[in-house]
Amino acid sequence: MGTGKKKIEIKKITKESSRMVTFSKRRKGLFKKADDLHLATGVSVAVIVFSPADRCYTHSSGELPVDAAVDRYLAASDDVPTGGFGAWLNAIDLEAAGAEDLQKLELLRERLMETRQKVVSQLDLEMAKSFLLD
Repeated sequence: MGTGKKKIEIKKITKESSRMVTFSKRRKGLFKKADDLHLATGVSVAVIVFSPADRCYTHSSGELPVDAAVDRYLAASDDVPTGGFGAWLNAIDLEAAGAEDLQKLELLRERLMETRQKVVSQLDLEMAKSFLLD
């Protein structure tokens, strides 16, 4: 009987340099899988990944750029009020929450805004690079 594939335990890689190398390889593999899904089914796929060093990487498969995919998601989501991500953040009623939850919500709101700014700045950088290369 053949051994076949064996299941390995997934756990955090403790050595930072090994973790970065693994992230880079897995990120490339994830982006390739997104391309494969697009080619096989014709769907548009957008991927946003943050590295252990907190760098943002984006990838889109198909004609839909990542920023357009995010806008499309926000427009289609029932949980997000019209007006996009900023309107959703502003719609969080901090005053209606209890004192304990208020701090958690404020922290979440700050983190979401920071994440949004990172994604937008990374997208702006990529768009500028592609404009200069054209």
